[in-house]
Amino acid sequence: MDYALRRRFAFSTFEPAFGSQGFDRHLADGDVPEPMRRRIRTRLEALNRQIREHPQLGEGFQIGHSYFCRPPKGLADAAAWNGWYTDVVRYEIEPLLREYWFDDAERARNALAALRAAD
Repeated sequence: MDYALRRRFAFSTFEPAFGSQGFDRHLADGDVPEPMRRRIRTRLEALNRQIREHPQLGEGFQIGHSYFCRPPKGLADAAAWNGWYTDVVRYEIEPLLREYWFDDAERARNALAALRAAD
């Protein structure tokens, strides 16, 4: 966005809230089991740490918690919750990471492998 347009708007920064009690409560209210809530929290916080520390990315490129804010209703077991998580990673986060690290495919593969690793 150029500066002539940018100076006409106010901006607010929203940090990812994977570790917040409110986000955890929201997932719990959506019947997301504790092991899945822990997986989301720990893996996305670790990924965001990598993104923050990357010299060409930084804080503004972190993955937000909104990808996980609409858990599906009626999932009956761990396999179904794993499928939901896998779909979010595959269709929403993976394309973003491949774009972030288009010049470092190994880094993208490693980050995705960490997100997909079995518990």
